[in-house]
Amino acid sequence: MAACAVAGCYYTRTSVPYWPSIRDPELLVRDASLLMAGTPTNALITIPRTNWPTSISTMNPLSVDVYHHRFVAISIGIMPMDSGYGYMIYPEPQTGTVTWGAIPLTKSDDPRIFRFKDP
Repeated sequence: MAACAVAGCYYTRTSVPYWPSIRDPELLVRDASLLMAGTPTNALITIPRTNWPTSISTMNPLSVDVYHHRFVAISIGIMPMDSGYGYMIYPEPQTGTVTWGAIPLTKSDDPRIFRFKDP
């Protein structure tokens, strides 16, 4: 692992992405939904580290963002060329192919939790 720029993170730069395991998917989705409930519907909001619920903070993310009241992005790390990776958490199950702009999301066992990796 490379050195962390943010205290408590796994690392900020790596050539191979690492997604921490999700211990309790139900709790993670519930906590993400609570973060969304506390934000305006038409805004991109970065959640301060002090407001991260335990289900998110134990992943040691670099940032947590609520996107227009649609989903929560948990950014875990940064790879070369500033491409990032992490999790997208939706309040409701998603069907079909799910993307974030041009970035395809990888389904997990839970239809509300996806992995993302910038190309």
